Amino acid sequence: MSVQELSILRLSIVACIFLTLESTSAPYGILAIQGDVDNIVTLARALGATTFVSYLTTTGLNTTLAGQGPFTVFVPTNDAFENLSDDMKDNFNDTEFARTTLKYHITSGRHYKSEFQDEEILISQDKDLPIRINLYKGGTVLTASGCAVSLTDINATNGVLHLVDRVMVMTPEFGSVSGLLSFPIFRFMYYGMIDGNMTGLLSGHAPITVFAPNDAAFQKLPPDQFKKLYKNGTAIRRMMRNHIVRGTFFTAGMYNGEPLNTMEGQTLNVAMTNGNVTVNDAPLVIPDWTCSNGVAHVTATVFMPPGLLESLTDDDVR
Repeated sequence: MSVQELSILRLSIVACIFLTLESTSAPYGILAIQGDVDNIVTLARALGATTFVSYLTTTGLNTTLAGQGPFTVFVPTNDAFENLSDDMKDNFNDTEFARTTLKYHITSGRHYKSEFQDEEILISQDKDLPIRINLYKGGTVLTASGCAVSLTDINATNGVLHLVDRVMVMTPEFGSVSGLLSFPIFRFMYYGMIDGNMTGLLSGHAPITVFAPNDAAFQKLPPDQFKKLYKNGTAIRRMMRNHIVRGTFFTAGMYNGEPLNTMEGQTLNVAMTNGNVTVNDAPLVIPDWTCSNGVAHVTATVFMPPGLLESLTDDDVR
């Protein structure tokens, strides 16, 4: 095949993709190109994911993904990279950081949408960073480590691509939710985890969602009630349990009016306005902090069980 014929073929692939996106009624823009056409790197470039391909080149992973495979790659769009914070963009100037992050988007084998299971874990090319698959809204929303998958099942000669709307990021030194709570902004949640005997749960393998108030949230509590709370181990445990929901709930899978049941038996109510998510009317200061055993959402509000603070007395002890 001549160079001109190959270029025409690639343009035809891209045209097919966008025509399919315009016309398909299938969930989250499913597309399966019939027949293997090109390797992962060349196909990602043809799909317009040029920033991703550029980082593949600078980190040397382009050679890996041009190899035999097979691989499954969750490919962030150019907009996904553009929407990163300035600090995160600067981090990508560090070749080792960029390489680790890109390896997080790659797993071995061909994994198709129809095979994915909710809470499935895929082992990424960076063994410390598992890819968590979630299905929401009756399977119509698919996420990979919290990133919405906008286009699925794009076949290459050496694997399959899925386009995602965000860059997948996890901080390996924190790992589980319990590790995340050692971060300085969670001093009071960390004490609550220890004093409430919650470390085992928050570092376990069962998937959980934690709404994690930062220190500023606790400083809003009346000082006398705050002191009584931290004198009472049972009260601390109840407070902690009211911020934990079993299962992994990323914002991409939440819907307006969704009730989330906490381990304390209370209900947290989700509201969505113009894409902004609130829980019990509290904004998520940092949403979708991916952890190895689920997800944490940082809030500036403490979700206290009704009547808990008012029930504490000066005589309460641990």
